[in-house]
Amino acid sequence: MPVEEAEALRLFNQGEERITVLNGGSKWFIRPFIDFQYGDLNPENRVHFSILSILSKEGLCKPLASPCQGAKDKEKDKDSYSPSPSSSLGGVGEGGIPVTATSPQVPEPKKPLTDLQKTVLGWKIICGVPKEDKAWDKAHFPRCAKAAKTLLDLFGTWKEAVSCMEYVHEKMVEANRTCTIETVVRLSDTYRLTKGAV
Repeated sequence: MPVEEAEALRLFNQGEERITVLNGGSKWFIRPFIDFQYGDLNPENRVHFSILSILSKEGLCKPLASPCQGAKDKEKDKDSYSPSPSSSLGGVGEGGIPVTATSPQVPEPKKPLTDLQKTVLGWKIICGVPKEDKAWDKAHFPRCAKAAKTLLDLFGTWKEAVSCMEYVHEKMVEANRTCTIETVVRLSDTYRLTKGAV
């Protein structure tokens, strides 16, 4: 049965606004979905931050200098953010979505990787694991870090440690044998001999 858009919106929004029409009618924003699926949006949560970015881009909340529905722990937020005179001091943003003045502006930039992290990341990439694979990091980083530290001590730089890992891994694959980072440590002398270091 055909339903007219205007009639559908009237029925959906009866009693409270549930649907916001965007982009001249090509998109509908279903307001209760965010609360149902995510609860209060916290800009410190990466998933929530991406949702806040999309909402901001669509004009449904203030730009991320003052995100919609920040974290509940306002005392913690006050320590990390003080609103600038140009930012919103709370209230209701565009589209009726609440905003808070105590939410941080933007997540802190990531710290540069340490040489140990770069070495482990090198091993991860050599093994064919995607750089962003957090499950691998949780399961393998602590174990790999010990061997990576040994390689850093042997070679002095993370780049040379990664070169050693690539060399040993390649030789083991050619021999149709498995290779762990501990194998690289055991066979690091082979690499050092090829480089004339020993």
